[in-house]
Amino acid sequence: MRLNKIIGITILLAIFVSCKKDSNHINDDIKEPIFYYVGYSFSGHYNERDRKAILVVQDSIVNLSPNRSADAKVVYAQGKDVFVAGNEHYEEEKNRVVYWKNGVKEYLSSAVKDNSATAIYADNENIYVAGTIYQNKLPYQRLWINGGRKVNSGALAYSGIRAITVYEGAYYLAGQFAQAASIWHGKTMYTINNAPSEATYIHVENGEVLTMGYGNVDRNTDAAKVWKGSDEIFSYPVGARVSNILATMNGNDYYFVTNSMSEDGINVARAYKNTQLLYELNTGAHSVKAMAIYIFNDKVYVLGNLLNAGKSVPTLWIDGVPKTLFTEQDNIYLNHMYIIL
Repeated sequence: MRLNKIIGITILLAIFVSCKKDSNHINDDIKEPIFYYVGYSFSGHYNERDRKAILVVQDSIVNLSPNRSADAKVVYAQGKDVFVAGNEHYEEEKNRVVYWKNGVKEYLSSAVKDNSATAIYADNENIYVAGTIYQNKLPYQRLWINGGRKVNSGALAYSGIRAITVYEGAYYLAGQFAQAASIWHGKTMYTINNAPSEATYIHVENGEVLTMGYGNVDRNTDAAKVWKGSDEIFSYPVGARVSNILATMNGNDYYFVTNSMSEDGINVARAYKNTQLLYELNTGAHSVKAMAIYIFNDKVYVLGNLLNAGKSVPTLWIDGVPKTLFTEQDNIYLNHMYIIL
């Protein structure tokens, strides 16, 4: 990708919508999907606070917040619309929760240290944004629908909403509360696994709630898990020192990618299908941080960042084959992706 391809989001989306309309005159089988990525650009080190939120559409970059330090955390697309959520930085290390619809920015919170969006979803005309805000240094979980607050839970450490879905007009949320995998539905929140655990994916089909994530089994073992309601229906050991598991489903198959720490202190990422190890994302002695997993047209896409000496190489693995999205010199770190026709 080339950093000189930075253009306005209105023009950019118009181009892709036009292309999509033109492609309606040809066979659906040769339509190309549109890839959306979000993250930030930086000047020196990928962990630095001074960063600029970006949206990447195919190979073109949109600066979402050019005049302030900001971080784009999650992305979702529906029809012609693209939704991004994250945080924007203010003085004294304070952040506001923010989301962008087609590049137009809306604020959802006041500026407090560590405030940020954590998940986003759209259904018909409704925009759902989840996030964590801090009051008196305590974290509270929020869900905003079209800017109005609907969920207010807290205030224990190691808590946050990681995924949103909507079924028959009702929202379902998955995440972690007090370091335990949890589900929110309406005004009810309930834990589905003992701590430490976390849910990062949620899907509702025929009224049944399926949630995916991870849970600790014993001192030396963490496991990828699937819950139906609050009942565990799948558990597969994936080793120790797991920091998180990102997950999705395709038909009756479970796909997940694990982030863990090796005994040598290297961040390791591995992709699985059910109980089968598909591939390891690491190359050489470099650390890698997996950020998202997506199934599209029966291909497995994993987004990650190869990390080395403060530099990041955003990479997309397609059925295990790595594709470099940006080089070290581009100074880009990607947090999330979404794929749509």
